[in-house]
Amino acid sequence: MPFPLNSNASSSYSTKFVERPYSRKPCCPNSPSTIIFQGKRSVKRMVIVVVITTVILLFTAIIILILFLAKGGFKTEIFVISQFLFSFHTLLKFQAALTNLKTRLIRKFNFMRLVL
Repeated sequence: MPFPLNSNASSSYSTKFVERPYSRKPCCPNSPSTIIFQGKRSVKRMVIVVVITTVILLFTAIIILILFLAKGGFKTEIFVISQFLFSFHTLLKFQAALTNLKTRLIRKFNFMRLVL
């Protein structure tokens, strides 16, 4: 809604009106609230990816177990599935290490920006 620049009631038609800026974009893209919102969005996305990956890997392990048990052997199947789960565990550790490294680098560069 427009609002007048001067508030003289006698010159209501000659008063200039200025439109208020109604935009859905945030005024400050680097404001803390925007950064927190983007952070929540990325955490939500990462949780969804981890859950989907876990479900896919569990279904794959169950299918492999059923196929190997149908053949009649059990010792090698346990070994194969344990290796499969160990590789998945290693993958999750690697992902956590990369996330930790990314956080450290961001903090370091932010500190360097403050110093410079």
